[in-house]
Amino acid sequence: MNRIIVPLFIFLLLHAQTWGAIELTYEDRYNEAKAAFEKGDYAKTKTLGEKLILEEHLSPELFQILAHTYYRLDDYGQAALWYKRSSIFPPPSPEIRQNLAHIHDRTGNLNFPSNSLQSQFSGKLPRTLWLVLMISGGWIFLFAAVWTMLFAKSIRIRSWLILIQVMALLLVMGSWFGWQWHPSYKMIEHLAIVTTKDVMAHTAATVTSGSVTKLPLGSEVRILEDRGIWSYIEVYSEQQDIRRGWVQNNKLTPLWPYHASYMDDGYKAD
Repeated sequence: MNRIIVPLFIFLLLHAQTWGAIELTYEDRYNEAKAAFEKGDYAKTKTLGEKLILEEHLSPELFQILAHTYYRLDDYGQAALWYKRSSIFPPPSPEIRQNLAHIHDRTGNLNFPSNSLQSQFSGKLPRTLWLVLMISGGWIFLFAAVWTMLFAKSIRIRSWLILIQVMALLLVMGSWFGWQWHPSYKMIEHLAIVTTKDVMAHTAATVTSGSVTKLPLGSEVRILEDRGIWSYIEVYSEQQDIRRGWVQNNKLTPLWPYHASYMDDGYKAD
């Protein structure tokens, strides 16, 4: 009997730590990465955070802590990438906008213009909730309109039903704008961020060709065509116009390389 029990006990003892790690939840592992960041152990924070990302435990909070880590390491290309990934999800964070502005001041990176009021409004709710509100408002409007035409007899009741129709219509319109303006996978599918230094957009798919414009760290580009190791891109230049050129793919990182459902149905953290 002892020949069986003793080896089994040793086996359980040796593997207890491994099993404990397997049972850790996303929240436990995220808190471990957060604690490492607060202690200034940025290498450990990167390792823990990137492992969670590889396992597709996606969340704005995890994106943000990775952005803070790269920001502290002065890697402004990666910092801009992770801040922008985090800013996709509501509610809009003043801290993220502030840090992105600081990165722009340091690098002079190029970004497509955005309407901050639209972003703040649409970012109040997830995109699916805007859709639910829009559909609900439509049904309320339809119900009130039918009731007004078929059953409402008194002027007072008709007035209340007309008011409900107006409010429902406003709800539909507001929800439609919130849904339309909210970031969706289709809006950012072809966006990429410059994450390496000394990048130039060229007139042709060769480094010996002429230059179109310089692309500082953290610049935002839209990929129009992918040809293997090169991509034809467009960028909003300092002259406030659209310029197009060729960039090597290893200089760019897709803004959203994950499944589209994370954008439209919400992220998952566990």
